Order: sequence, then structure tokens, then C-alpha cells
Amino acid sequence: MDETQICVLHKPQPKTPCIDNPCPTPSQTNVIDFDKVKSIFCQINNQSQLASVDCITHKDNHFLFVEIKSNKNFLTHQLKNSNLETEDDEIIKNKVAGYNLKKKISDSIHICNEISENTNVFESIPCIYVLVTDTNTIEDPAQRLLANMNILAYNSIDIIKLTKLNKLLRENLESLGYTNRYVKCSDFDDYIKNL
Repeated sequence: MDETQICVLHKPQPKTPCIDNPCPTPSQTNVIDFDKVKSIFCQINNQSQLASVDCITHKDNHFLFVEIKSNKNFLTHQLKNSNLETEDDEIIKNKVAGYNLKKKISDSIHICNEISENTNVFESIPCIYVLVTDTNTIEDPAQRLLANMNILAYNSIDIIKLTKLNKLLRENLESLGYTNRYVKCSDFDDYIKNL
């Protein structure tokens, strides 16, 4: 399977990879397009309805399942016409639930187990579920405030909506029971390097 980078897989607008509208710091970390792996696996095994993470990679003895989400696209396009806070809350809640992160990770682990012919392949390999996004994911309150001020200065993203979306995504990710990390795409390479 060919290796690629998250910038190639990230599609902030339908059918448009991030590489066509590059960020100042494109990722250099090689990943495997796991959606392709899933498609081939399902075709060979005559299975359907399996979900998968977007890509996988590894570092030393860590195995990473990576899901890529464009919060910026969601906030600027799908919430653009909404003016009521309660309506926004419901749209954000439904969007996060629709990501179905639990099914994506469990189906991805199933596929890896089947391919490796070992149902316990991850018992001895630390796995990390990484959710990569194109918006600020900083947890430290002071650093987040400064980053959000910068976002306000240069973008039309509603910071309150972004904060709600990030909170729900973090809660959803933590509820899965796997070691996890929520990281901005431009910080992905540093995260992998420092793992």
C-alpha cells in the first residue's frame, strides 16, 4: 500500500484535498490511507458496512489510528446560516455523533486483526487514536485564549461554536476508552516526532 500524508487525505471542501489549498506547514509524516485498505478488505472478504479511520501510521512501538476532520469547513459552511444558539448546539451535537468515532476505531481494529491473522495483535502494541483537525485544539486556557484571539483577527470562525465543537469532540474521543490525542493538523508532525 502506498504511503501518503494527512494533507493529501484532508479534504476541507468536498473533493478538494488540502494539498490543493496548502497550509504553510504541510505534514511530512507518512501515513497509509486506511479507507483504501478497508475498501480492499471489504471487497476481498465480501463485507460491507464497515467503517474505518482515515489513515494509520506508527512510531517506534506505537500504532496510531488517525481520523481527520475539517472543523473549519463545518463551522464556516454548515453553521453559517444558523443564528440561534440552541440550534447551533443541536447541529454541533448531531455532527459529532455522526462522526461515529467508536465504530471507526472498532472496525479498524477488526480489519487489522483480520489482516494480521491475530485477534490479539494490539495487546502488545500501544495504540493511540488521534483526531486531527484544522482548527485550534489547545487545552491550556491561556494559550487557547491567545490562539482564539489570533483566529478572531484573521478568520470569520465563531470562537464560541469552535469551543463547543472542540469540547464535544474531546468528550467523545475520551469516552472511547482508548489512549487518544486531539491535535491540529499543523502540529501532527511534532506530535509524532515527540511520541
